[in-house]
Amino acid sequence: MTHGLLKFPIDGEESANFEKLDNLLPQETYESLVRLIEDSLEKIDKKNYLSGSYRSHHSILVDGKRGTGKTSILVNLGVYLEENSEALARDTLVLKPIDPTLLEDGDSLFLTIIVASVLSDKDVIESQKRYPDKMVVLNNALDRLATALESAEPDLTAKGMRKIRNMYDHSSLESCVHEFFSAVLSLVDKKLLVLPIDDVDTSLNRAFENLEIIRRYLTSPLVLPIVGGDLNLYQEVIWRDFHHRLTKDSDFNTDQAFERAVELANEYQRKVMPVSRRLTMPDVSYYLNNKNILLIKQKEIYMSLANFYAWLQIFLEGPVNGLENSNLPIPIKSIRALTQLLSKCQNVIPELPTGITDAKSSMDAKRYWQMPQVPPTLIEKFYSGYYAQSREANEKRRYAPVFIDFARNYQSDTVPSIAPESVKDWEKTIESHFMHEEDAGELMLVLRAMNDWHNIKTADSVFDTPLFQPLKQGDFNWLKFKHTSNLDEWQAALDGNLPSAWLEKHKGIQTILPYPVPQVGVQTSTKWQQEQSYEEQKDTLLTLLTNYNFYSKSQQSQMLNSGRIFEIIIHSLIAPVNELTLQNVANRAPFYATNDLAPTKALTLGQESKDELENNDTFNADENLIGLSELADDITKWRERHNIDELRVSPWLVYKVFNKLFTQLNFTKETFEKKRESDYQLISLDLINFTFNTTWAAFASFEKGPLFGLPVDVATTNIGTESSATFESNQHYTKNISPFTPRLKPLLNLVDKNEGSAEARARKFFGQATNTVTHVLADHPIRLWIAEILGKLEQGKPVESRIENNDNQEELPPKYTTFLKQNHGLVLPAGLNVDKYVKAILSEDEGIDTWTRVFNDTPEKYHKSSNYKTLSSAIEKIKKGSE
Repeated sequence: MTHGLLKFPIDGEESANFEKLDNLLPQETYESLVRLIEDSLEKIDKKNYLSGSYRSHHSILVDGKRGTGKTSILVNLGVYLEENSEALARDTLVLKPIDPTLLEDGDSLFLTIIVASVLSDKDVIESQKRYPDKMVVLNNALDRLATALESAEPDLTAKGMRKIRNMYDHSSLESCVHEFFSAVLSLVDKKLLVLPIDDVDTSLNRAFENLEIIRRYLTSPLVLPIVGGDLNLYQEVIWRDFHHRLTKDSDFNTDQAFERAVELANEYQRKVMPVSRRLTMPDVSYYLNNKNILLIKQKEIYMSLANFYAWLQIFLEGPVNGLENSNLPIPIKSIRALTQLLSKCQNVIPELPTGITDAKSSMDAKRYWQMPQVPPTLIEKFYSGYYAQSREANEKRRYAPVFIDFARNYQSDTVPSIAPESVKDWEKTIESHFMHEEDAGELMLVLRAMNDWHNIKTADSVFDTPLFQPLKQGDFNWLKFKHTSNLDEWQAALDGNLPSAWLEKHKGIQTILPYPVPQVGVQTSTKWQQEQSYEEQKDTLLTLLTNYNFYSKSQQSQMLNSGRIFEIIIHSLIAPVNELTLQNVANRAPFYATNDLAPTKALTLGQESKDELENNDTFNADENLIGLSELADDITKWRERHNIDELRVSPWLVYKVFNKLFTQLNFTKETFEKKRESDYQLISLDLINFTFNTTWAAFASFEKGPLFGLPVDVATTNIGTESSATFESNQHYTKNISPFTPRLKPLLNLVDKNEGSAEARARKFFGQATNTVTHVLADHPIRLWIAEILGKLEQGKPVESRIENNDNQEELPPKYTTFLKQNHGLVLPAGLNVDKYVKAILSEDEGIDTWTRVFNDTPEKYHKSSNYKTLSSAIEKIKKGSE
């Protein structure tokens, strides 16, 4: 073993047997066993065997649930002793683990298997050939033991002297066992017989009888039983046996009998397996976070297990901080499960980027996956500075220098790109492993959503996947997973809003994850919205908010639902958005509205609208859909501005945000009193604003944390609708969001030379480096449209044009490939392979001259790009080859 590092083979078959010490994971358990074995050896010389005073209970229990590695401990104990302590290996005879489940139905004593195991040991067999005199002594001891064992078998036909002789032989069985062990140890020239016994607890029909063998006959100081099993299961077996004995002849006072049985079981365990000699197997999490365990394949070391698990977490759940149960459960509950997972991923591990495999810590591995261009030392320095400022009194706290220092010292690392197909293959590999795990329901929902999002089409909904459709989780394909939640809360909350027959049909439905109550929406007047269209920004947002598919008796009524606004925000993060995308969103019922889940049912409104449509009045939303094109264009520019195609958004993170948003939406009031048209518009726009701000704050509440060098100190209270107008003063913004972006006006006005704009520029720079949803939502078109409509911005240029024309903003290293394509019509191959770049350059006429000229004329702001650096290497390689 080298420098205390352990090696975990990922390409071997699942086996309890290892040949080398550095393959044995539970080192602390082995060290405890060594101390107890040494203690037993020290006590041997102090015992007076002939007087019978040697009887004592000194068994060792290795406690752990199934799959935690108990068998591996017992199987490899001999290997550990040979490599760790020559003295112990010389003085002890360690047998192969004995399995009580091998006891035949006709056998009545587990002791016979123990004796057979001793005699079949390789050293015992070889020693009998070398030492015939000692073999005779052993055979004589074996004969006496065999006679005693025969007498121990129940014989109902024995009478008189025969019965007395049987009872005498039976009473001497313990001393015969001791003499037998003594003869064996003398034969092999050892002092102590170590007897590993596995799965006593799982031989349920004989478990108590087998424990009785250990209690009665394995009390000699010459033998050290090491029993592997689950202490809780032992407790169940023992108290049930005592309870059966107490109640088999009478059912009087059964409650007291139960308490007495449990008390007896506790004392029995204390006697057979002394508390001081119980060793507990480490939880699998101990291994998952252990940086000293290295994953190897064919003797090649790839990475630490801790780094692999850190990557697996952020790969599946995204950059969550763990608050509000935001960590995705990954069901790795045992060493066996871990071994099988690593074996399944043995082809994934060698493909992971070196920034993850070589990371010095789990946190660094996660940071590399989230923001590979940012050096770990820079984030650590930022964290130290931010933490130091957070310790200051509120009135003295100043974070601006911390952000400015980060921006000033930022030097981008060269980062090789990861092919999208590789990421898909990794997802499929993980899915193929967990698809049969009943505890992996949450994980499989996330992996299914990832696959659905990879294949999303223009007309599809990002929420058309079971993760966001709780009613689909009762389908056959999902029944094999544990359903730990239900929709019972819907019954009372939607009573009166959905038909009782629909609610009754879905009563008692179980789901894999918890879900909020669907949004009924806010009932309002239809009169003020009749003439609205998609021609202007205000009209577009109001119409997207409006839900016309509800009826009160035979009349149409109008509801305000946030589902379409939320869907557009999420879709814009996941996939490109065009006018057709928004048309389909607009033509569907709002996501997670009651009529989205029950589309064929009529809504029963709490109170009828007094200004319903007259019989001749109609609302036609299809005539003015062209107004959506402006929103689609703005979203497209926003996606290009932030390079959203390279932003990986985990469905799990979106699920947590969705749950948080719709939980808070249920606190909004369901009706408005009679108001003027302008009042209805303002209230509706406030609801849109509330929807966006709550979504934005929810992302921030899950993203902010140590991953980005920030403390886990977030605002988690509900956001009131009345506070949305002054949201930048709300603690959800100041605590959660502000580290990732400046306020809106400074964000749009970074050309100013004052002190405030320096901090704003630095905060924007930091936000870009983090690759977070919180940052990119800061200038999302929906936020900018609402801001303009509500008059939050100064008069002048439209917001989008102000962002696009702000050439003096300090940016992260820009997208060099986009610059080459847009300005020179040149396309680089995917990835950062120098040879591929060389091939692409040489495939064009006058390619080297053209590329050299373009390369030399490249603006300085692109010089930090990894594509620029790779192109430089390719051109240099071509020139050297032509010399």
